[in-house]
Amino acid sequence: MSAFLLRSVPWILFALLLLSGDPLSAQDEAEEPEAAAIPPFQSYVVDQARLLSSREQASLDRKLSLFTQHKGSQVAVLIVPTTRPESPESYGIRVVEKWRLGRKGIDDGALLLIVTEERVVRLEVGYGLEGVIPDAEAKRIIEDRILPFFKKGLFFSGISVGLDAILAKISGEPLPPLKATPKAALRSEGPDRGPILGGLFVLVLIVSSLFGPFLGAALAGGLGLLAGWALLGGFWIGLLVGLLAAGAALFFAGFLTGRRGPIVWRDGRDFSGWSGWGGLSGGFRGGQGGQGGQGGQFGGGGASGRW
Repeated sequence: MSAFLLRSVPWILFALLLLSGDPLSAQDEAEEPEAAAIPPFQSYVVDQARLLSSREQASLDRKLSLFTQHKGSQVAVLIVPTTRPESPESYGIRVVEKWRLGRKGIDDGALLLIVTEERVVRLEVGYGLEGVIPDAEAKRIIEDRILPFFKKGLFFSGISVGLDAILAKISGEPLPPLKATPKAALRSEGPDRGPILGGLFVLVLIVSSLFGPFLGAALAGGLGLLAGWALLGGFWIGLLVGLLAAGAALFFAGFLTGRRGPIVWRDGRDFSGWSGWGGLSGGFRGGQGGQGGQGGQFGGGGASGRW
C-alpha cells in the first residue's frame, strides 16, 4: 500500500499543478504595470503637467486653432508629467492613434509631446507631412528651436518658437529666422498679468470712491504708471496705463456727470445696465480647439530630444 502511495505522489502533484495553473504566469500578469493614460482631445493644447499658465495655454491654442481653420492641418501639443512605464515614443504613437490628428486621406497631423519628468520632447508627424518634415528636419526643430529655450526654463517661448517652425514647414515656407530671446517672450514667462491688471481696475474703483475725483484720479494714475511700467516693461506704456487709470477714476467718481455715486446718463439711463459689457467680455473668448481629430494616420515619423 505504501509503495502504491509513493508511486502516486508525482501524479497527484502534476494534477494539482494543472488545476492551479502556471503560478509564474499568474505572477507575471499581476506584476505587469498598467499603460499610461491618454487624456481626451479637448483642445489643441492639453497641459496635464501645469507647465503653462492659463493665458499661455490659451494663446497657443488660439494659434493652432486659427492655423487649422486656414490651412486644414491639425497640430496639437500634449504636456504630461511622465509616460512610464512605456517610452515617450510608444506613448506618442498611442496618443496620435487615439486623437487621429489631421484630415482623413491627407494625414496632415502633427503632435508635439512634452514629458516633464523625463525631460523629453517628441514630435510625431503624420504620413502626409513626412515629406515636408522628415525625421532630420523634426530633429532640427527640436534641437535648434525648442531645447535652447527649455534649458533656460523658458517653456512657453520654446513651445511657441517650435510651433512657428512646424507651422512654417507645413505651409511650405522656409523656417523663420531664429532670433535671440525677445523681450516679449521673456516677459511671457513671468507671472500671469491678467489677474494683476484686473486687481488694478478694482483698486481704481475703490480709490475713486474713497478720495473723490481729483485726488482719486491722481492716486489711480500713479498706481497705473507703476503697474504698467513693471508689468509691461516700459515707461511710456506705464504712462499710458496711468492715464487710462486716472481717466477711469474720474469717470467712476462721477466727474464727467457732475455728481458722486452711481453714474447716470443725462437722459436718466443707469450706466450699470449698459449691455456693452457683454460684447466687451465676449471679445476675450475664443481660441479653443476641441474639434477632435479628423482621421489622420501616423507611421512613426518624427524625432525626440532631451533638455
